[in-house]
This record gives sequence, C-alpha cells and structure tokens, in this order.
Amino acid sequence: MKKTLVALAAVVVIAGGITATVVLRALNDAPANGAGGVGTSGLTENQKIEMLIESLRALDGATFIRNGREHTVDEAVEHLTKKWRWKEDDIETAGDFIDIAATKSSMSGEYYTIRLGDGRAVRSCDWFRERLAEMGDR
Repeated sequence: MKKTLVALAAVVVIAGGITATVVLRALNDAPANGAGGVGTSGLTENQKIEMLIESLRALDGATFIRNGREHTVDEAVEHLTKKWRWKEDDIETAGDFIDIAATKSSMSGEYYTIRLGDGRAVRSCDWFRERLAEMGDR
C-alpha cells in the first residue's frame, strides 16, 4: 500500500481570542479508529492530542501550575508529553489524554492549573476540554 504524507493545518483559537496555527503530518492510510484512527473531525486521536499540547505551547504569558510550583508552558509541554508516553497504554483518545495525563498529578493528586496571560486561573482539564470541543469533539 502506498503511503502519502499529508500535512494538516488548523487554526486554534485560544483564550482571549489569541490564535495559533498548528501543522500536523499524517499518513493518509492511517487505521480507521482507535489511538491512530480517524475520528469525526478527520484527525487521528494522536493528532488531536498533539494539537492540544501545541495549543498549550502557543499560550502567551501563561503559567502552568503543578504541585504548587509554577512552570513555563514549554516545561508543561515537556512534562505532559512525557506523561502521555508513560501512560500511552492507557490513553486511546484525546479525552483519555485529558483525564489521565493532563488533569492532575499522579504523585500528589493535585489538579493542574493554567494561569492565563490575563491573570485568570483555570483547571487544565477544563481548558483542554474547551480546546477539544473546538476541534469538534465533545
């Protein structure tokens, strides 16, 4: 079967009307469902997770709070990516990623918080669920 590399570009609207363009690449003969499968929005679940992570990276002036300590969004991206890989056997969907890797600390049980550039603080799970809904998933 011939494999063709396809680039997908999406504009992600972030809190406060800030937008970021995220480009993802995928092979056009990906499986029809599951972690690598195509969902209702035309993106694989892994691509949706990558978009969620990249939307966090695109937040200007935001701070990620984990276990009471402040982290840059780049540090948060690194942490969540590692956690995704660590828990990959349990994560089949973007919703699973939010529930298992992006909601709270596995060590302390404390919820992750994102302090946005405007000073508002939101639970990371709520912020990620809003981003997922913007992709057409509920």
